[in-house]
Amino acid sequence: MTKNLTLVTLIFFSVLSASAQKRGFVVTTQVDTIACKIKVSIFGQASYQPENKEKYIPITAKTISYYCRIKDSTKRQAARAVFMPKGKKRVFVDLVQEGDINIYEINRGGYNTPNTSMWYVDKGTDTLKELKTNAVMGKRKQRKEMFAAMLKDKPAIYEKFMADDSFGFEAISDIVYLYNSTPPYKSSAWRKDQSLFLKWLYR
Repeated sequence: MTKNLTLVTLIFFSVLSASAQKRGFVVTTQVDTIACKIKVSIFGQASYQPENKEKYIPITAKTISYYCRIKDSTKRQAARAVFMPKGKKRVFVDLVQEGDINIYEINRGGYNTPNTSMWYVDKGTDTLKELKTNAVMGKRKQRKEMFAAMLKDKPAIYEKFMADDSFGFEAISDIVYLYNSTPPYKSSAWRKDQSLFLKWLYR
C-alpha cells in the first residue's frame, strides 16, 4: 500500500512538473537575454533551461532580474526582481502591467483564509510602493495621490484619471495600459527587443 501511494505521489508531481514547463526567456543581472524553457514548482521555485542545455538552473535574484513564461500567443507570466517597501533584498514579484509604469501583484490566502490581493507600483526604479488592495487598509488618499503624480508627465492621461475619479483595480489597470501605450516611451532597451524573442518562440 505504501509503495503504491509513493508511486502515485511521484507520478502526480512528475505530471505537475511537466505541465508547468513553458517556453520563455530570462534577463540576467548583466542585462543578457537568454531564450529558454522555464518551469515553476508547486512550491513557487522557478528555474530555467537554456537552449541546448540539459539541466535546469534555479532562478534567483542574485543572477536574474526578470523572467517571462509564454503560455500562448496572448498569455504570458512575467516576474521581476524588486525591492518590496522597506525590503533589503530583491524578491521576484509577478507583473500585471509592464512599461514605463509597472504594476505588480501578490496574492495571499489559504485554507479557511480569505484571499487577499495586493497591487504594487514602480516607475523608473526597482523599489515598489503600495498601490491597491482588496483588504481593509488605510492611506487610500495618499496612495491615490502618489499614483496620480506618476501620470503627470502625460497631462491628458493625468487629467482623465482625475476626471474619472476611480481607484478600483480595473480603473488602475486601464489607465496604466493607456499610459504605457501612449508615446513618448522611456522603457529600458531590452524590453523594446522582446518582440524578437516572441518571434523566436513562435517560429
